[in-house]
Amino acid sequence: MMQISKIALLVIIFSMLCSCIRSNESQKVGPERDETHAAVSQSKKLPPPKKSVNWLLFEAENGNMPMDFLADMDDPTGNTYIDLDDIIGKLHASEGEAYPESELYLDRFSDDGRRIALCRESTELNYLVIKIFDLSTIKKITEFKVPNRDYAVMSPDLRKCVYTEDAAFFYYINQMQKTKALGHLYDGHYLVLPVFSPDSNQFALVDSNHNILIYDLSKNKLIQQIKSGLDGIQIEQWLYNDQMVLYSNDNDKAYVLNIRTGEKKLLMKATESPVITSDNHRVAYLNLKGEIQQRDIQTGLPIKYSNVFHRIGYNASPTQWIQTTTDLMKYRKNIPAQRIVASSTLPDQAGELLCCP
Repeated sequence: MMQISKIALLVIIFSMLCSCIRSNESQKVGPERDETHAAVSQSKKLPPPKKSVNWLLFEAENGNMPMDFLADMDDPTGNTYIDLDDIIGKLHASEGEAYPESELYLDRFSDDGRRIALCRESTELNYLVIKIFDLSTIKKITEFKVPNRDYAVMSPDLRKCVYTEDAAFFYYINQMQKTKALGHLYDGHYLVLPVFSPDSNQFALVDSNHNILIYDLSKNKLIQQIKSGLDGIQIEQWLYNDQMVLYSNDNDKAYVLNIRTGEKKLLMKATESPVITSDNHRVAYLNLKGEIQQRDIQTGLPIKYSNVFHRIGYNASPTQWIQTTTDLMKYRKNIPAQRIVASSTLPDQAGELLCCP
């Protein structure tokens, strides 16, 4: 019995030693496995985020040959551009409908460059058809009708539309398929295109007394009136920091208006109103020679850009900045070389930037 007890005791001791050895080995192997797992995780890095392209939409004209195009303003040569007709043509083809492509024209791009609003106008129709397309998928998202009267203006997110009929203002929310009347304005015969706020919830316009009227769509009423003190003004942009860009046709000057305080500052002198990026970093404008210039707003320094179309006889004016990661180059068709070759680069022409928004 004594001998058996000794043997059992040895077995128990041996088992305990084996357990300790396995425990030590697992502690050594554990960190190695963690290190291996960490190495594998580090190798699977996320792709870098896409960089936004600074596209600028231009309206250009050469006699009886109008042309709208997008230009990459980060390309100083001016050779990276897209004919707007190429975009419209591709979207028209994606619908597979029988109406002619010539009945489509641009209303606006969404501020993020992901969508586009096109208007269809025809002598056979007594209304406008507004079509919203996704520029990534080349598919139509929705469409709706508005009375074909004075004009129809889309909001920055392309979800709302303001139009006039019999000197009364209405707004249309395309997702809800509902139209609401905003009522008659003071002198609707004089008023021109309204400008939406960046969040698309308000819009502003100028009356014949040079007052800026701000309407709230959710409250369905006029909420603010600001005296501009300027003749011949129009609202060019409503910026994200509660400021507006105003342009006076009387003195060819642009101003920045603080909506909260009513204070305005002279932005710059230019032959045409400047267009500012949504992040308020860049401004593009026509100088006194009718050449396109762009500048950094904070520093006032010029950013080189050569407008190829100006060199071949087109008068081009900037209309909308589109800062987007959406690949728009897929819409560009092959372009004849003679249309894009420039013999030299535009010298910088001083555009006097007087203040920063």
